[in-house]
Amino acid sequence: DMDELFAELRSLLHAHARGETWGGELAALVELAHEHDPRRYREQWLPYLSDDARPWPSPLITTREFDRIEQLVELLPGATFALGDLARLSREDMARLPSSPGFPALVEMDMALGVITRDDALALLDSEQMPALRVLDWGWCKWRDDGVEVLANHPRLSDLVELRLDDARLTARGAEALAGSRHLTALEQLQLRKNDLRDEGVSALLAAPWLASLELLDLEENQLGDAGFMAIANAPRLANLDVLRLSENKASHEGTIALLNSPHLRGLTELDVSFMELTPHGLHELAVALSDHPIKQLHLCSCELGDEHIRALASGLSNTSLELLDLSHNLLRDAGARVLVESRALSSIRALDVYGNDDLGRLGIELLRETYEDIGL
Repeated sequence: DMDELFAELRSLLHAHARGETWGGELAALVELAHEHDPRRYREQWLPYLSDDARPWPSPLITTREFDRIEQLVELLPGATFALGDLARLSREDMARLPSSPGFPALVEMDMALGVITRDDALALLDSEQMPALRVLDWGWCKWRDDGVEVLANHPRLSDLVELRLDDARLTARGAEALAGSRHLTALEQLQLRKNDLRDEGVSALLAAPWLASLELLDLEENQLGDAGFMAIANAPRLANLDVLRLSENKASHEGTIALLNSPHLRGLTELDVSFMELTPHGLHELAVALSDHPIKQLHLCSCELGDEHIRALASGLSNTSLELLDLSHNLLRDAGARVLVESRALSSIRALDVYGNDDLGRLGIELLRETYEDIGL
């Protein structure tokens, strides 16, 4: 009954630990209570919740159902929400979005692969009801350089902490437009996967004065070569960077070594250079550079690494802080697995991903299972 539900509400709100599922539990509970007794919900629950709204996490929940957000806005005053996967919305739903009472409560919007066009997106930004978004995903919307030039100068970007523009058909011109934006000063995460920035575009992007606050930079599949990697390595404004993802580019081990030797990237804890062509010698030199670097996660997925590469990796390392090593979709066999297990230099690793190493036999799998706390097979 409502008394039991209210007791559950009090317990939930006063819980010392609010985990990832806390917001979803609260939303489900208030929906159930309102359905059970709307009058008592208005008279007892709403005043109680209004007093406790300030410490709620933001966003409270992420949902693909905008109708649900419209209902929850009335049930949970002051709560904010993340709207995911707008590809599910019809053009009619998109048209009514700005006038909806749930629209101002949004802090995150995922418009990747949506029905929204570039002109629709800009019209949405111009809406007087447009909320102060913190996370915006407009990937695969084909912004192109001229569209990004307009987007970069829009004042609605001033609250963004995360921007994703994957497969937006961006070149160096688009990168230069982003770099020149006066409204990205709060940005902490930038994801520009599957564009065509090339080395010239990276150099243009690195001129951005707002890079100093950036914690994550994802430039996967942008035709970057060693010159682009070295430009990143020589960028003092990236000193705050924590995660750098550069998979599926065209740089060699020399570009990656420049990253690891950079005095500006000593704060990196995660580096992804998957799909790189690496010889055993190149991986050995990379391992030497990796020694004494504080990096904790290294991704070398789909680099065609065999047992000889693993020996080179182990022999090049003298000391490492690595806790996660991604060797998925490579050519590892049982002999390479034994090298991983027996290497003192790799003893700090707690999580190992070897999924997709189809030549790995039963013996190698058992050795890895016995050694690593977290093993991806």
